[in-house]
Parts: sequence; structure tokens; C-alpha cells
Amino acid sequence: MNGLAFEHYVDQPWLLFQLGHTELLQTKLRNSVEEAIDARRQIDDLTVARLRWYPSLVGGLIMEGLITAPDIERILNNPVSRFYALASHYEALAPVLESKLLVDPEGVERMVRWLRYKKYKPFRDEREYMAMLGDDPNRQYRLTPPAERISPEQVKAEAEKRKYQSAAWAYLFVSSSQDPLLDSSLLSVLKSNEEYAYLSAYILRRRNLEMSRWVELVSEIRNPRWAFHVMRDIEPGGAMPIGIRSRLLRCVHTSPPWAVQLWVSRGWRGEHLGLVSCECGLLSAGHECEIELSAWLRLAKLNAGRKS
Repeated sequence: MNGLAFEHYVDQPWLLFQLGHTELLQTKLRNSVEEAIDARRQIDDLTVARLRWYPSLVGGLIMEGLITAPDIERILNNPVSRFYALASHYEALAPVLESKLLVDPEGVERMVRWLRYKKYKPFRDEREYMAMLGDDPNRQYRLTPPAERISPEQVKAEAEKRKYQSAAWAYLFVSSSQDPLLDSSLLSVLKSNEEYAYLSAYILRRRNLEMSRWVELVSEIRNPRWAFHVMRDIEPGGAMPIGIRSRLLRCVHTSPPWAVQLWVSRGWRGEHLGLVSCECGLLSAGHECEIELSAWLRLAKLNAGRKS
């Protein structure tokens, strides 16, 4: 089994939010929430969108009773932000937030790994969490202690039989086979889940298989998170067709947090950073993190000036 460790993933692009000015921005977000409460109105959509990028702040506001159930649903509408809000005050917030997190297999895996690492007493028995992984053999395999796992030969045989059932089974087939044949049906199954499309392409690229064998898997990715992973892990040295590379980069640039995560991971600076940041500014106009992006670029320009 030569898949990727879960820790290889970036689930939340933090780099844009690690500057000193974010403390002031968080204070402003808190003030917006308090103003909505005082005026007895719903939190406005822009504040909701911005709060998703500050899940620990959201966890604190829930603890203080400043965010009620309807707004919790609006703000924490994805497994990643819900997990980090929950992790900020686990014992108190587990009864409120955990059940919605566990409808997503990645959220379940993240929860189990975090509870094991922190050695916290879980809100549920671990067997309940494992049962919530559904038909995702990749995550079940990764979370099973090595001594209790089935053999790689058993994995390969089962994946061969079930590879068309889901993207998770298809990925397990790719990762357990040295030279897997990806027919059009299998490609379609893998492309139905961008995470497993990326992982499969990554493995095939590392095996130095011809680009034509894997490039279709990532050519239509639309989520900035997975486009980031492709541009970080597969594109460097991969000589992808310029059209696919440009489309993936544009996808990343629709989201300033993922864009900054990519620029830093690739070490882009100077004139090249100026070019890609201009594209990002155009493609992400109106994004809720425009303020953070402007501040980050000002600091990057200032630091470049000091080094020159």
C-alpha cells in the first residue's frame, strides 16, 4: 500500500491568517456578531462567510452564547470549519457540533485521529466512529491499527473486485496495483471524487508513468483545495499541458487563502508573485478574504524590499 498519509493533506489554508492584523479583524467580526444580536437581526452573509475562516473564534462565540443554532448551521456549513470550531472546546461543544461533522468520511477520519492524538475521552465509542466511515475502505484501512489490518494481497484482491463501486474502492485498486489499467469507466468513477482523483494521479505520477495515463484525472478539478494539491504535488516538474496547468492555477486563484498557501509552498516571490497575485486579485474579486489578501501582499512587498 503506497498511498499518502492523511497528514499530507492541507485541510485548512492557514498561512493567510497568521499575520498580526488578523487579531484586529477577529475583533471586528466579534463586534459584527454582537451588533446583530443587539439589533435582533440575523448575522449578515458577508460576516457569516468570513467567520468560516476563523473557526476557533466561532467556537468561542458559541461557548459565550453569541451564536445560536440557526447561525451555527449557516457558518459551519462544511466539515473542516465545523471540526476546528469543535476542536477549540471539544468537551463542551461535542453534543452540539459533532453529529453534523460525522456525516462526512473525511470528517470522521479527522475526528478519530485528533481524539487519538489528544487522548481525549471521546463523545462516542470509537467503534461508532469507525462504523460512520461508510464504504470508504481507504480510510478504514488507514485508521485500523497495523496489527489488525488485512494483508496487502487481500486488499488488492478485494479492490480488483469492487473498483467500480466507488471512488474510494477505485483509488484502493490504483494504489495496490503496480501498473493499473484505467479504462474510461474507472476514470469516470475516480473523477467523481476530486480527493481520490488527485491521490490516484499523484501515485501514478510518482511511478513515472506517462502523463497520458493520469492527467485526465486532474484536468477538470474545480475545488480550489484539490487544485492546490495538484499544483503543489503533481505539477512541479510534471510538464502538464499548459491549458490544464493554467486552468488549475486559475481555480486556486479564485480563493485567496488557497492561493497564498500555494505561493508559499512553491516559494514564488518577486516578479512571479506579482504576476500571479494580479490574476488572483481579478479572479477573486468580491471574495470574503480580500482584506486579508491585501494585507498579506503588502507585507510580502515590504519584506521583499528589506531583502533587496
